[in-house]
Amino acid sequence: MPCLTHLTSVGYGDITATSPLAMAIANLEAIFGQMYSAIVMARLVSQYLNSPNPN
Repeated sequence: MPCLTHLTSVGYGDITATSPLAMAIANLEAIFGQMYSAIVMARLVSQYLNSPNPN
């Protein structure tokens, strides 16, 4: 799945997974890493937008 590597901007370079299990784990980690960043950012923006106005 080289397209997943490009999509998630991992950029392994010379390091590649050789077994199917290692490839699956690397792909899942890349996907969940992106999801974690998106969820944290959405949560921060939501808290900022719902905060009381100091004026």
